[in-house]
Amino acid sequence: MRKKIAKTLTYLENNPFHPGLHLERIVNDPTAWSVRVDRKFRISFDPEDFFPSGNPDWTTSVLLLRFLDHDDLYKFPR
Repeated sequence: MRKKIAKTLTYLENNPFHPGLHLERIVNDPTAWSVRVDRKFRISFDPEDFFPSGNPDWTTSVLLLRFLDHDDLYKFPR
């Protein structure tokens, strides 16, 4: 699992829009997003900076929040 997490974080760092990440905004949290590690698990995170429009600035860092299975992560993203 560590290799999968490392691969996911590398993709997130190099190209947050990589199709394998399945980048999604978490609906019940105003700033949290998630990416897929595999079919069961996802990582939630907060972008550090936002544009005035409210969109994340993907050129800056992110704060990792949680690593959980899909359903639990969307219930408790923080």
